[in-house]
Amino acid sequence: MKAYCHRCEKEVEVKIEKTEKGPHYAKIVCNECGNFIKWLPKPENMKIKRIYSRNKNLIKRICEEKGYKEPFCFFCGRKKEELPPGTFLTIDHILPLKDGGKDSLENMQILCSMCHSLKNLLSVYVKEHYGKSAQEKK
Repeated sequence: MKAYCHRCEKEVEVKIEKTEKGPHYAKIVCNECGNFIKWLPKPENMKIKRIYSRNKNLIKRICEEKGYKEPFCFFCGRKKEELPPGTFLTIDHILPLKDGGKDSLENMQILCSMCHSLKNLLSVYVKEHYGKSAQEKK
């Protein structure tokens, strides 16, 4: 993962240091000089924009494909009406497109925005600490 370091005055490789306290999940620091670059919020504190206008119809198609009567988060199991305020159902590619996944119903799942954020943060953590995505480890 790369980011711009103001101390080094260039784009550098960075590392993620998990934090135990406060409202943040982790901090990003420069690998070269150790300079703090930015905080990563905890998934429950993240504000995610609704990107897809196609989500409603696609969520319905995923449920039909997988044989479910109504949509729910495939990670936490909560239905739309059980989600906390500001949380919503999203579409996730099981194997990310950037890692060779296909943009097909078979490679899609429904996640609430909190679980989607957590999955993305954990993917970054695994890549930074182990050098490969979770899917590449299999």
